[in-house]
Amino acid sequence: MTVNTYPSFETVRSVPGGGTECQYCGQVVIPEGFAYHHLISGQRRCDPVARNAHERYLSDNALRS
Repeated sequence: MTVNTYPSFETVRSVPGGGTECQYCGQVVIPEGFAYHHLISGQRRCDPVARNAHERYLSDNALRS
């Protein structure tokens, strides 16, 4: 896992309601020029704790399906 991951056009997905979220950490991101920043933290890079929690959530769901 890369700790300092930055959301980009390729790693951002649309969610219901018209928002966008980071595929790395699952947080809402807002476009800022050619980059994105996270709405909650206000930073461009993913929070390592949020990313770890999101990856655990995804792997748990994959195991259950």
